[in-house]
Amino acid sequence: MKPINSLLFSILMISSSSALAEKMDLETHDIVINKLEAVINEKPQPSIDNSPIMIRLADLYAERARLKSLSEGDQDCNNCLKSNEDRTKALNFYDKAFKFTDSQTQGSVLMQMAHLNQILGRQKSSMNLFEKIIKNRKRYSAKTVGQAHAGLGEVYFKKGQFKKASELYQKAINISATPKKPFLKYRLAWSLRNSGKPIPATITLKALLTTRKSLENAKDTGLDKAFWADGAQDLASFMAHQNVTRKQIAELQSLSPEEQKWSNVYALGKELDRLGKKKQSLIVWDVYMLNPKVSTQEKLEIQIRSAQAYFDLNQKTKAVELHKKTLTDWQNLDCDDDDEIVCADIKTRLRNFVTLWNKAEGPKPTQQLLKAYINYLKVFGDDLQMGYWAAGIARKIKNNFVAIGLYKETAYLAKSQKNEKILNGSLMAEIQIAELTKNLDKKEAAYKRYLELKPNGPKAAEMKYQLTQVSYDRKQYAKSAEEFKALADNKKMSGAFAVKAADLAIDSLALLKDDQRIQAWTTELAKKYPQRRKEFNKIHRQSVLNEVA
Repeated sequence: MKPINSLLFSILMISSSSALAEKMDLETHDIVINKLEAVINEKPQPSIDNSPIMIRLADLYAERARLKSLSEGDQDCNNCLKSNEDRTKALNFYDKAFKFTDSQTQGSVLMQMAHLNQILGRQKSSMNLFEKIIKNRKRYSAKTVGQAHAGLGEVYFKKGQFKKASELYQKAINISATPKKPFLKYRLAWSLRNSGKPIPATITLKALLTTRKSLENAKDTGLDKAFWADGAQDLASFMAHQNVTRKQIAELQSLSPEEQKWSNVYALGKELDRLGKKKQSLIVWDVYMLNPKVSTQEKLEIQIRSAQAYFDLNQKTKAVELHKKTLTDWQNLDCDDDDEIVCADIKTRLRNFVTLWNKAEGPKPTQQLLKAYINYLKVFGDDLQMGYWAAGIARKIKNNFVAIGLYKETAYLAKSQKNEKILNGSLMAEIQIAELTKNLDKKEAAYKRYLELKPNGPKAAEMKYQLTQVSYDRKQYAKSAEEFKALADNKKMSGAFAVKAADLAIDSLALLKDDQRIQAWTTELAKKYPQRRKEFNKIHRQSVLNEVA
């Protein structure tokens, strides 16, 4: 073997130390790579003599590519520092030197080549390299073979072929020399879960977390605290796909880091809610409320989640009661700037509870739904849309007097919020319902409200007429006579209402037997409404005869 000159030997010694290589920056890599390439250029043909230099040069290119990738990430650019070119050069040197190296080195080289091909998106080439190691397993170390199974499993995992991935992960785990087994067990658990095997997946993950808990120095095993935290959080998600009891909740807490015990219970409850497993979510929320550090905001959120669960289980009475309690508690909630987002979310949930219930009942709402609306409006009375919908619910279930009251409130609120559409809808709905009740007081109030809030509205003349009609229906004929006569004389009144007003003005006088005014008004009205002259003249003559008699 040709002796290596002293300068090259120094370079190789410096760059071959893994601990030191990690500390080398891009500039140092450039210097070392340039010096090694100068040596290679003297004798570019690969051989036993220069293969170590080529391997080391490939290592340096691979490491420089990694450092460039980190910088590219910081600069938010893709391959702007040409990291992929370094990976390609590394692959080229590994390939040239491969057949001149021993089997142990060849195993490491194949693993590195497979890894680089993965990063370059050459999945097929990467898989071929892993399979080459597995096929010739007797030639390479157990560690390399284990890594090949794990690497191939990772390729299948990323492709979404979880059944194949789980088989390869299990084989890698079964090889005693395979490194990073905790990570492989974690991947195995997810592969089992994603391939429709939730129970084996949960057992695998529990075993991993149990091992972590029993180790005093877990950092040296690849089971550091961050990994433990992620695994425990995932366990909550895994458990949600099975039957959850208080025993399982306690087990989840025992396998979680101390500071994460309650947050994982919360995560379990949320996942159960998402999956629609309402009975089990109620158990979880009941346990979570025992958390000594639970905040007021969290309590309210849990209560509204529980109310929704009771509703979904068709226990509407409990749902309404819990929703009402949460609304009451909300009034005592003090939201500062830090809690503003959380408080807004709770308010949205309180509203959504009612609107989703409304949507679920569709065209056949119940009295309980109306009660939920009213409870909400007692706290959030400025919610115009909710008030309008509540009035509509009351109208549908024929709770007319409640509907009238709600439409009255929404009309005033719509006026203040300048919502013309809801203002018109509320006023007209109140009038229509009041007329259905045939209650003169309700009718009078509805007509007056329209004139108060829309004095120049398109229905103003009609409302004035209907308001006078109420006086007539109350047998207040002296009052109705004057009011009808005023409407008949009003030039702004439409023809139909003006003529009706004229007729009823005379009718009111007839009921009062006031012949003198009948004669005077019929003469006046006959001139004003010539189309009704014949009728008014007839009434005039009859009034004269009555007076003579």
